[in-house]
Amino acid sequence: MISVSLNDEEPIIKSINIIVKAEGSSTIDMAYYESVIGLSGDDLLYELNSILNEGFKQLSYDDAKWVLEESDRDPNNPNNVILVYTRESVQGQWNYPNWNREHTWPQSKLHTSGQKADMHNLKPSDVAENSRRGNLPFGYMTGSGVYEPHDDVKGDVARILFYMATMYLDLDIESGILGQMSILLDWHQIDPVDDFERNRNEVIYSYQKNRNPFIDYPHLVEEIWG
Repeated sequence: MISVSLNDEEPIIKSINIIVKAEGSSTIDMAYYESVIGLSGDDLLYELNSILNEGFKQLSYDDAKWVLEESDRDPNNPNNVILVYTRESVQGQWNYPNWNREHTWPQSKLHTSGQKADMHNLKPSDVAENSRRGNLPFGYMTGSGVYEPHDDVKGDVARILFYMATMYLDLDIESGILGQMSILLDWHQIDPVDDFERNRNEVIYSYQKNRNPFIDYPHLVEEIWG
């Protein structure tokens, strides 16, 4: 409540309601997601799938050479991109083998050419490191047979996988084929969304015409798989 008065005049009193949203709040105010309000579980998953596919513009795998140059641009050097696993900053303009197009959800575990060309799933990667990862599931490297990304990108990786399992319902993230769900959910929490991810989401949306909902509203992960 605010009271304003001039000299001895009768004060003007106004009530103002201020709503402060905490990060991860369940409030959804982006019109793109309006139809998911109040949904959870499979109902939320299926509605998000419908949203992501509506107006979707299929790009080609070759398009990643120039889309990733913009979406993964080094904010401290606009001529470079940040490599997903090594976190190096290298020349952004496509000139193989300065970087490779990594499928976060491995290409060998995808079913269609469209899935293989989804820009949300593709990241610039060091060629040798990309080979080391291969098609291994993600996890903590306490043993063999898994690949552990850098701490700075663990959440990014998890949210890409959550997107892929939502965009393409024939991809089964809960089977453990890409890593234990408990680990992916943990990574989503310990490495929260940052400005780099938000900018990447906007750039890809400008070309592919769909978004990663788990970057826009991280709490939706728990609403579906928590």
